Amino acid sequence: MPANELSDASARRAAAVIALVLAALLGGTGAPAAAQGRSASRADGAPARAAFHDRDGLGLFTQPLGTLFMSVEELVYVPLGVNVPVAPRADLVVQASATYGNWYGCGSRSAGGWLSAGLAWFFQERRALDRGAFVQPTLIARYFDTSGARSSPAQMLLDACSPQHVENLDGADYELHVGVDAGYSMRVGMLEITPVIGASLGLCMHCIGGGALFVGPLQRYFDFYTTPLPRRTNRVTLGVNLNIVRLGVRF
Repeated sequence: MPANELSDASARRAAAVIALVLAALLGGTGAPAAAQGRSASRADGAPARAAFHDRDGLGLFTQPLGTLFMSVEELVYVPLGVNVPVAPRADLVVQASATYGNWYGCGSRSAGGWLSAGLAWFFQERRALDRGAFVQPTLIARYFDTSGARSSPAQMLLDACSPQHVENLDGADYELHVGVDAGYSMRVGMLEITPVIGASLGLCMHCIGGGALFVGPLQRYFDFYTTPLPRRTNRVTLGVNLNIVRLGVRF
């Protein structure tokens, strides 16, 4: 073989060896880089999860304006609720409210309350600003047991409580509603303030009232204008959330 052909063959072999070495070096460099990228991705994800759990913990709240409004009417109303984070943009909201007092007039006393459960969907992840607007579809149940209704000159003057009027007031009534609340949650440290409004529609069983409009326990304020003889019937009912604001703490 001529010398020049040997030289060309040696050059090709050398070039091939160099190419293999470079490929090995580049491949070895790429693998750690990919592993580092995966590690960085995990590291980036971990703080996000930690931020969600650390800054969006269990919350407890009450509704003081609702309690204040009811106390003006000499009604006991004690609401207590809990927020349970289930996702960065969602809370499970469960609330129980106990009540006692003269809801239906004529000296009667109603004992019972409301139980509700809903899912508050926030429009953004609250960990960014510690605040955010939300909508909350809710299922609501109510139970009242009423007794002690009576007719007297004073009650007849105050609530038009004739004997025919009061004979249907004593008894139990129930409501089951589907509704939606809308609000805006704000955080200052552990304190959480949430203005909220809402409405619901559902069915009331054995409910008091004879007018076309029925708004649950608030019916007594409409019956004076709609019918002199409220009766107990089953009907579709409207509910309104008049609590205005939730005040609570987030752990």
